Amino acid sequence: MTNPARGNLFEIRIPTPQGGSTILPSMVTVRAESTTIPKRSNTMIEIPYKQTPGIVVFGRDTLTHKWTVKFREGEDCAIYTMIRAWQNQMVDAITGKANGPYQTDVFCALQDVEGNDTLVIKLKNAWISDVGEPALNYTDGTALLKYDVTFSFDTFETNVD
Repeated sequence: MTNPARGNLFEIRIPTPQGGSTILPSMVTVRAESTTIPKRSNTMIEIPYKQTPGIVVFGRDTLTHKWTVKFREGEDCAIYTMIRAWQNQMVDAITGKANGPYQTDVFCALQDVEGNDTLVIKLKNAWISDVGEPALNYTDGTALLKYDVTFSFDTFETNVD
């Protein structure tokens, strides 16, 4: 058995939405505080037969189509600025107009201790569906600014470039 995979060695890669953008960078690579590997399951079809317990076979493939990442912000607020720009790419909050393509393939790359990718998960046609409310307060002067961003996506693939 090789070295065990570590759940803290991963990074999120977000390319510019399809079709390009004048307000977003071409690629953003960030280390997030936490996320999950997207869930995939199959429904179960029960086939009864006479008085027996019957059998079960797999049914439809299902995904949650949502993926949440907890980002830890830096003093430059670059992640929040990029997320907000992406939301404005989807629809401008002031004018109500769409500004162009808004979907992109988002990547979550698990890495070994040397920084090499060991598993790359590609979420196809992702877009931001929810940005959490980061808490701001004076109570804890050492608290870090963190917030959840939920991406919606069509499907995902693994070990892709």
